[in-house]
Amino acid sequence: MTPQAEQTLEPPDASDATRLAWTWLLSQKQQLGLPDLAIEPVADFVRRANQNPTTIEERRLIIDQATLMFDHVYPHMPFKQEIYHFLHPSDFLRTIPPLDQLSETDFHDFVIAGFSLVRDAHTLYGKPSPFRGAVAFLPFQMRPYLSQGSVVHYIVSAVMTAFQHPTFGPGAEILMWGPEHIDDHVRRAAGRLPGGTHAAVRTRGAIHCTVRPLAFVQMPFDDELPQSVIQYVPASGGDPLTIQLPWAAGTGFDTHTGLPNTAYSISMLSAASAASGFLLHDTTKYISTLKPVFHDPKSDSRLPDVFQFTYTGATQTVGTVTPSDLVSPRRPDGRFGYLRIASFGDA
Repeated sequence: MTPQAEQTLEPPDASDATRLAWTWLLSQKQQLGLPDLAIEPVADFVRRANQNPTTIEERRLIIDQATLMFDHVYPHMPFKQEIYHFLHPSDFLRTIPPLDQLSETDFHDFVIAGFSLVRDAHTLYGKPSPFRGAVAFLPFQMRPYLSQGSVVHYIVSAVMTAFQHPTFGPGAEILMWGPEHIDDHVRRAAGRLPGGTHAAVRTRGAIHCTVRPLAFVQMPFDDELPQSVIQYVPASGGDPLTIQLPWAAGTGFDTHTGLPNTAYSISMLSAASAASGFLLHDTTKYISTLKPVFHDPKSDSRLPDVFQFTYTGATQTVGTVTPSDLVSPRRPDGRFGYLRIASFGDA
């Protein structure tokens, strides 16, 4: 189905259905394990955050600490720059506009942009309160899949349990997000997220198009606030339709990075979509250990259990690279490590 960029009518507003989902979440906060949950429109959350900003001294300290880390104690920088060819994060952070001219959200989003350059899921900037323990979200989840010919599609994998809509539900294919083709919007969302491969960019981007843990992810874009305009084809097929969905900001998540699975509808589609990552890595084992369709895929974790490791100057061992190869002409005094994941096991 070809996306239609031109819209002649105002898209149907699903604010009422979305707010019913918010009300249901609040009624179920004890069962969801979120006893302190509170929900408000994102605009209200941003207004509160900007009323209690970090001081200029605190902002200077954050920038100084970040540049110190990237300049002196981030060991992966040579590899990352060689692979991704990015502007050094410290140089980026030094281009920050005058600190007293930035809103609270703009300042923290700028720091996140600097950290995101290294594309490292283990090197993140954590924002302070009220962002810590807060999540911005839309009332559905979205996942990508590849069709024949390696064409990427984005589907609604689940909607919030209390969200009721006659055509927008699991199986609907997203075509446009605002004025952008959906793939462009996903890439834009992924631009400030870790992930160095095309698959990681699409998967992480699709997830965070609808769920953004504000402790370490940027706010929704200005052009999708207070609500996102989405063009889609219903699961039953037909012509493209549009819908407007307002963004919410939830607080009281503590260390959670999103809503639990029980907040969403369960469907064969969402279970199959979530399981596809397992399937791509180990088809035979997946088929032999196929779970019932309503099994929660997130309850599984696959961890590497055999490693091979060596480093510059180490003693040569069988099956690893030669330690004398772990050198760089640009850093003759540098020491480098080599890690190989040899096999996987279930944990």
